[in-house]
Amino acid sequence: MSPSLKFEASVHKLLEWLKPEGALQAKKEGAAQAISALLSPWQNDPPDDLQRLLTTRLTSYYGDPRTRGSEAPWGQVSPDLVERISRWLTGENIQFFMDLVSAVETSHMWEPRRRFWLQLHKERRINGAWVALSDEGAQRAREMAQGRPGLAFGRQTAGGSRVRTCLLVLKIGTKIVVEGSHSYKVHVFREGHNKTPRLYQPRYDCEDIRLIPGADARAHNGDWQGGVR
Repeated sequence: MSPSLKFEASVHKLLEWLKPEGALQAKKEGAAQAISALLSPWQNDPPDDLQRLLTTRLTSYYGDPRTRGSEAPWGQVSPDLVERISRWLTGENIQFFMDLVSAVETSHMWEPRRRFWLQLHKERRINGAWVALSDEGAQRAREMAQGRPGLAFGRQTAGGSRVRTCLLVLKIGTKIVVEGSHSYKVHVFREGHNKTPRLYQPRYDCEDIRLIPGADARAHNGDWQGGVR
């Protein structure tokens, strides 16, 4: 079936086989083969609507492959195909974070930051992304994500003046970058250092991150974009 799965009707047919209407759970037997068939036609990325359909349905059926990659069925799908859907999810994480923060951040400084990170993603410079939301951000995310049950994110747990801060954690080359809302500086860490934040964690404290030694921390002033690049 795989060659025909560039057509939305065929995609729907296979997705409905994986989880028929009324079924409480998606099929397990044959799931890895079906996922592989759904992902393999896309050497180039599918149209946005079809990409969103695939990521939404597959993550709602079987969880996020970036956090459940060792579990069935993701552990039985070839790594290049898992990497493909992970790249799509990275883009969706970045876009969702930008949409979410744009809805709650009133500073005029946010829009240039939004454009910068989306441009880096468009250039395929970003290898991985994960979002950590405050309580307020998580509530807004649930409101915005109606119909998107597979959307996954971590939580930002600092309180006090940082109780509303949300974080975007990125892997870019050999660096881990932490961007934040509400005037939080962008922090650049060398990957592999024992205190460097890791992607896909359930909780982050933005104040603890701020105090990690060795980070290149930059306020969003002057040519901060050039410095980050």
